[in-house]
Amino acid sequence: TGPLLEHKLNVTLQRIEESYEKFEFNKGLVSFMEFVHWLAELKDVPRSVFEKCILMMAPIMPHLAEELWHKLGHATFAAQAVWPRVEDNKINPVFDEDEKRFSQTVSDIQTVLRLVRERGGKPKQVYLYAIPSELTKFDADAFSMRIGLPVRIYSTSDKEKHDPKNKSGKAKPNKPAIYVE
Repeated sequence: TGPLLEHKLNVTLQRIEESYEKFEFNKGLVSFMEFVHWLAELKDVPRSVFEKCILMMAPIMPHLAEELWHKLGHATFAAQAVWPRVEDNKINPVFDEDEKRFSQTVSDIQTVLRLVRERGGKPKQVYLYAIPSELTKFDADAFSMRIGLPVRIYSTSDKEKHDPKNKSGKAKPNKPAIYVE
């Protein structure tokens, strides 16, 4: 399992524990569902993660948890299994910052696309211009998948960048400039 998966698993487990202790089961369920939706985008989910998910759902969905637990080949009950421990050393706030940056950039792109479409434009491609030290923090493929258009990312200092409207000068830390063709 990768560091991002371990981070998300442990943050989710931590949130669920806190909500169960306060009898705020709805908050725990929301955290659980957010994690499950994120897992659904992965190509492969390790069995150990799936088992921990079953144990996290057991207190509020015991019948389903037991059925899934036995389908995995366990002869014991999920309710009798050891509750998974939060591994604090696998929680890395940098992943949360990256996700926040990604979500904010997607939102900004969607706003620009909406404005272009309202003015009668038909967007074909999106260009992002990031300050050089942040270039590696942005993933063109991830943006392309999320917005449904090709995305190209350039450093603001790249002399070969496609920037017909000089948008790259508007880039700020954690906030790339956007140009749509």
